[in-house]
Amino acid sequence: MSLTEQDIMEIGKNFLEERIKALQKEVSYCISYNEEIKEAVAPLSALLFCFSTIDLLGSLYTGKFDEHNDTQNAKSYMRDMMFYSDFQITLLQHIFRHKLVHAAEPKWLYENNGEFYSWSCYSNHRAKHLECVTLDKESHANNFSISIWSLVEDIADSVHKEQGYLNKVLKKENGIFYNFSKTFKKIIS
Repeated sequence: MSLTEQDIMEIGKNFLEERIKALQKEVSYCISYNEEIKEAVAPLSALLFCFSTIDLLGSLYTGKFDEHNDTQNAKSYMRDMMFYSDFQITLLQHIFRHKLVHAAEPKWLYENNGEFYSWSCYSNHRAKHLECVTLDKESHANNFSISIWSLVEDIADSVHKEQGYLNKVLKKENGIFYNFSKTFKKIIS
């Protein structure tokens, strides 16, 4: 059985909507406050799910679906669809994504061009999301913050907003449908 463009658009639309609903549901549980332990239930699991969702969206966006392109695919998606700066993407990928995927925890201290970055993680604090603060100018110490729920909102917005990824796929903008279709067929086969 061969899927038509209309089939791919309909199934793909449902697929993307379900992925975002699953992300929101799982992350809301992971960052819920546990009275017994006095902190969020599973914030690192929530971040890992966010980054794997970005990896999936990046593969669909670029039309490249293999582990050798995940980082670049995700970078392209975060830059083009989430409108994150290259600096923010670098810190997100090097502090959080790479270490979570390969070492099960974020990198404690990241060095980039003589600058040192520690990190803070919040369950839900939009004002702190992607904020980079200089802690000590002389020692080049900085702190980069992430708000998990804000990251979820940014991912959801990148898919659902008027100029978001889903609408670009459905309108067949600039080869985006072709890339989506090519990768989506690999995912569902």
